[in-house]
Amino acid sequence: MVYYFKGKITQESPRVIVIPPIAPVKSEDHYPVTVAVNPNQKPLPILDQSDPSFEEELSTLFDPLEIQDIFDFKNIIRRLVITVENASEATWSQDFLPYRPVHGRFRVIKNGNVVTLDSKKLKRYSPYLHFAEEVDLKRVVGIYVHFYPLFQSAYIEVGGSGEFNDKLVHVVDLLLKTPTPKDTVQLLEFNSSYKFLDPELEALSVGQKMLIRIGSDSEKIMKDRLREFRGYLTKLSH
Repeated sequence: MVYYFKGKITQESPRVIVIPPIAPVKSEDHYPVTVAVNPNQKPLPILDQSDPSFEEELSTLFDPLEIQDIFDFKNIIRRLVITVENASEATWSQDFLPYRPVHGRFRVIKNGNVVTLDSKKLKRYSPYLHFAEEVDLKRVVGIYVHFYPLFQSAYIEVGGSGEFNDKLVHVVDLLLKTPTPKDTVQLLEFNSSYKFLDPELEALSVGQKMLIRIGSDSEKIMKDRLREFRGYLTKLSH
């Protein structure tokens, strides 16, 4: 069993879950999920034993080796739930991300005192973007629905209220509202890292900032996929 303690995952600490307060979803935004029992599918495991089953299902969608390179399957349903919540916040903890660290260094262009995002050095994101662009979203949502009781359980476990699917749609909507910079994205070096020079961009959520970092072409592709994904998510009670 894995426990959560002050933002880290550990095998030894007692179960103490300390997650930032979860923002409420507007009451009118309600997208219930109807989970139909399929006698041909394996019964759901309990949440703490769900990693192998979830990995097996996800591996049917894509090259299993690529899946292994992209995702960290330890407590993946919990990690996905926490990442969805954190995507609407100012920061997120690397400890809770469901995907493996991006390879390579974050690339910038320095011209005197001006630092800009190097949009030509974004290959480090290629495996993740390839998966997002090519995966069958209808099948992804089918797996999500099958495991939905576990997603809901994890959501309540970390302090959520209402339906996790409502929160997921809310976060997708937020990501779709991410502005697309018209000009080159300028950065400010800060504590051995970088911030957006534009205060409006810097004030965006961590999920929105990630969309900007991957470059405008990839951002457009991701938004198109998010719109398709949203369409499936909002019809799960039909």
